Amino acid sequence: MFYFLAVARVTADPASLFVHGHYWLLILAILTLAFAVLLRSRVIFGIQVVFLAAVFTIFITGEEAQGGPVPVLLYGILLSLQLLLSLYTAYSMKKLLDESYYRVMRKIHKLP
Repeated sequence: MFYFLAVARVTADPASLFVHGHYWLLILAILTLAFAVLLRSRVIFGIQVVFLAAVFTIFITGEEAQGGPVPVLLYGILLSLQLLLSLYTAYSMKKLLDESYYRVMRKIHKLP
């Protein structure tokens, strides 16, 4: 038994916590947060933080309230939304890197 954010007592065993059951969602969220910081995008960072907080809240309170795992359909929807946000962030990162490369090439007179 331990405390989640020192407010609510969580009685789930550690093997069934969020990180163990939904690690793909967590990995994508951490990568998206890192790319949002590198892109200096407040919008993407804000969306990702709100999404991650909502996912943690849904999964932790859902497992406590229902006594079982969160439904597969809800997990699929959340994973697809996270995947779309991660793909958009990765595309923005690639676009930024290409633009930076072309600026350097123009500066050293390798491109017209």
